[in-house]
Amino acid sequence: MGFVSDSMRSIDTHLALPQTITMENHDARRRGLKPQPWTASPDQVLHANLLSIFCLGDPTGMLEAIWHKMPVIYEEHGASAGRDAVLRAAERFRMAIGTAPCEPVGPVIGHSGLYMLRWQAYHPGAYVASGCHLANLRDGRIDSLYSVID
Repeated sequence: MGFVSDSMRSIDTHLALPQTITMENHDARRRGLKPQPWTASPDQVLHANLLSIFCLGDPTGMLEAIWHKMPVIYEEHGASAGRDAVLRAAERFRMAIGTAPCEPVGPVIGHSGLYMLRWQAYHPGAYVASGCHLANLRDGRIDSLYSVID
């Protein structure tokens, strides 16, 4: 399966993701209280999506925190909806890049809810794949995403 490069291993530290807010929201919902608004930047959301969900298969449980309940994901073969569809797309992504480390290339660019993050996967001295994630963010979470492999 794909994985992130050593320089990107510490997702939470690297991105300073507001996980305490996420955990507080989870606890608030469980107790019937109104959760606090999500405050992650588009940069944090797209990096967490690429590194934690697509490259690693969501071992940190970030999917619920950064994706809306009924997102749509677009791939080469078509569109599908729901968080389970996102995980299936991430699995296909990892199958496509194999064991090559993947990492972001350049900054997240965009505005007005539409953002893009380029990525690459490589083995030392050997190109494997590159592409981008183009995401529509609503209320700081991914509502839809185009996953493009060059």
